[in-house]
Amino acid sequence: MKSRIRFLSIGVLGLATLGIVVDLLWPRTLPSMSEQRSSKWSDLWAELHQREPSWKQWSYRADLYRKVMVMSSLKPGHYPFESPVSTLTWLRTLNTGRQTPVRLVLGKFRTKAQFASFLSRKLRSDSTQWIQMLIDSFRYDSVSMGPELQMALYLPNSYELYWTVEPKAFQSRMLKEFKVFWTPRRMAQADRVGLHPFEVITLASIIEEETQHKPERPVVAGVYLNRLRMGMPLQADPTLKFAAEDFVLRRIGKNQIAISSPYNTYKVKGLPPGPICTPSADAIDAVLRGQTHSFLYFCADPTQPGTHRFAATWSQHQQNAMVYHRWLNRRGIR
Repeated sequence: MKSRIRFLSIGVLGLATLGIVVDLLWPRTLPSMSEQRSSKWSDLWAELHQREPSWKQWSYRADLYRKVMVMSSLKPGHYPFESPVSTLTWLRTLNTGRQTPVRLVLGKFRTKAQFASFLSRKLRSDSTQWIQMLIDSFRYDSVSMGPELQMALYLPNSYELYWTVEPKAFQSRMLKEFKVFWTPRRMAQADRVGLHPFEVITLASIIEEETQHKPERPVVAGVYLNRLRMGMPLQADPTLKFAAEDFVLRRIGKNQIAISSPYNTYKVKGLPPGPICTPSADAIDAVLRGQTHSFLYFCADPTQPGTHRFAATWSQHQQNAMVYHRWLNRRGIR
């Protein structure tokens, strides 16, 4: 009788153990934690219970398992769990911080506030931390660069990195990407046009804002390069929009031209202190292969929206500008 009871006890214990093993190792759909911010398991369980009450029973068992396995650490991170996983894998992933990298797609940003807001939505750090990074100086090839050049580092592209990346680590990564972008061929082209890479990007940011018609970008770049060589003010309208912080402005007037700002290229000769947006590779390359010509002026061509008319003399430019201003007046654009 005792041996039968012992046998039954062992059997029951074996079945219970098997049930636990199956519960721990059986793949299933478990909570996706794309932005896991907690560092305490109790906070994580509370978040899960609020998000989906049906996870309560499973979370009680999972918490017991992780205590038995002494998994006290919980690492913030990006854990999408897009396919079924076991409870053990789920716990170990969060315990050890084996994150899945996120894909960060950088496009055009005009202001640091806009860029910081974007990064705070895509990565763990908040906008205050990103702004602090953007208003600090940084080092490039052992040279201290001012904060006005910060935006030159963040070239539009797709990047893979961890959601928990700290601002300084992010900046270091972007510096590496910046140096990769500036191949020996591009550096030689920059020397040919007489500009440092940061100056190229600053001019490219003006080209980016000036025209979306890619075939004429090298022509526009040639105009500005001619003006720089001759010591003429660039008189680039996009820099006034940047100085005025009015990016939907359709017509430049005396109020904008009167703005006191280092970005007012009507008043200040040479390039502005830094880029007015994060330019595309196409705009950068347009500067590097800027066309050689005699044009010093250009204005929008109302007969071909999105393009420009170019002129080598002031009188030619005045004629082109008169056509454009009449077109604006007829449409009531002030």
